[in-house]
Amino acid sequence: MKILDSLNKNFPTLDFKESSGLLHVNLDNIIVYDVVKLLKKDFGFIFLLDIFATDHLNDYSSGKCEKRFTVTYHLLHLEEHKRISVNVDLNEHETIQSFSELWLNSKWPEREIAEMFGINFENHQTSKLLTSDYIIGYPLRKDWVYQAKSHQDLVFKKPEFSWLPEIGDDERLCRQVIDLSPSHPAIQGTFVVRAEVLGNKVKRALVEIGLQHRGVEKISESKHYGQFIPYAERLNFSSPMMGAIAWAKTVEEAIEIEMTDRCQALRMIMMELSRVLDHSTSLAAMAQDLRAWDASVIFQRIRSHVSALFLSYTGSRLMGSSVRIGGMVHDLPIGWVTKCLDAIYLIQTELKEILSILNRAPSWLVFHGEGGMNAAQAIEWGFSGPCLRACGVNYDLRKNSPYYFYQDVEFEVPLGINGDPYDRYLVRVEEMQQSLKIVSQVLDHIPSGSVQTEDPRLAKTTGSLRLTSADYAKHFDLYQNGTKINAGSYYSFIESANGELGFYIRSDGSGIPYRTRVRAPSFFHFQSFCDSIQNVSLESATAILSSLNAISGEIDR
Repeated sequence: MKILDSLNKNFPTLDFKESSGLLHVNLDNIIVYDVVKLLKKDFGFIFLLDIFATDHLNDYSSGKCEKRFTVTYHLLHLEEHKRISVNVDLNEHETIQSFSELWLNSKWPEREIAEMFGINFENHQTSKLLTSDYIIGYPLRKDWVYQAKSHQDLVFKKPEFSWLPEIGDDERLCRQVIDLSPSHPAIQGTFVVRAEVLGNKVKRALVEIGLQHRGVEKISESKHYGQFIPYAERLNFSSPMMGAIAWAKTVEEAIEIEMTDRCQALRMIMMELSRVLDHSTSLAAMAQDLRAWDASVIFQRIRSHVSALFLSYTGSRLMGSSVRIGGMVHDLPIGWVTKCLDAIYLIQTELKEILSILNRAPSWLVFHGEGGMNAAQAIEWGFSGPCLRACGVNYDLRKNSPYYFYQDVEFEVPLGINGDPYDRYLVRVEEMQQSLKIVSQVLDHIPSGSVQTEDPRLAKTTGSLRLTSADYAKHFDLYQNGTKINAGSYYSFIESANGELGFYIRSDGSGIPYRTRVRAPSFFHFQSFCDSIQNVSLESATAILSSLNAISGEIDR
């Protein structure tokens, strides 16, 4: 309440409200930049989590609101662990000031808003970020109808470097442009990197994303809350269950239902195993890119151990779809706990072997300090998760904003110093060890009971074989119309393997989201790549890209 009281005292004309631990304030377009600048400089909201927009077409058409669009700035106070949502209402042709001078990570979200809603930002790049040039209109507007230009008229253009008058003609002739396509071994996803090199040094770089854009946020506007779970899983192919749990957690908090203790414990186990799976996948690719073949094989063995556990529980090594709104689809099978404890022992042994191979390997230490980033720079770029902690920032949502039973288990938060690929590797390996420690503790004290809530708004009709007409009507309504959420805005998050994975839901009271926003960590991490690889070698650029663990599903959505 100290921050809320201070804000109300310093801004007496503004109405700051607190709901579910999140502060809200509505501002006019004229003053939003100045107020947000003060929130950052004087009140400690130094972290820009996200920027997104909402189209209120129905309310605008019926006269319930004066302006059609709302742009939302989501800020975080790292020390007090407080969040504030700054909302700005705009008409269709209004221009809003860009925040790129306040935060480096605001560039891509602002470009996405301009592309998807047609909202203009002052002095900002207007080229498309996620969709193809042949798409006509603004896809996330409520009145958008698919239209496309003729493919015959479409000319695909690669990103071009701007002219640099300060370099000499001799250097300009020596510089070469290298295209790294998605088929290149160093590219772990469907994006294109274009680098301008001088010898073996990268002088400038441009990236092209959106090649895997599936319109996940648009799809959610036609799906029930439970039907969106498979889409949430496919945001990150390395740890799909984390996306499903994050989405289910957001809906459950919006409905205000209480999860069973066993369900919470089971989700903790699955999230920590997913963290081990994600980190082992990322580090195996990094080791392979950097020709550390022995370590890559060991990381792949670790991934195989964890995948076998998921196969035993869900019937699939990755996309098991075992999460439901209100719980899990079924309990642990007989003998699974023993398998898990055996796998933990094997993984811990193999992690010790990896540390003995890589920690002092000359081929690995050569990247120490390459592309490093300090804490202030990481915050400016919106880093979270291992990439932020590798820069020395002690921020982990499991500790700072605990959920489920994380406050009851003992684990440490590993930190780096230089924010370089070597520190990111060390942080991820230590996080794998801490995740195994968490899983062991939860298995030792796992509660009994059901893994599904008995809330009548969610639970299936069970009991007697002879059901009444009311039971059939309830069953039909649940699966035909979905679970309804009260009108309002909701946001929830988890500490995923890559950082803060959050979902924003705007509900109109029906069983389908009115607006969904995915706060994906890779989208913000990958923004920094072009700046990080300036004046480093091509080999170091590969290490930096691998250490970011940029997942194209999270970037493109």
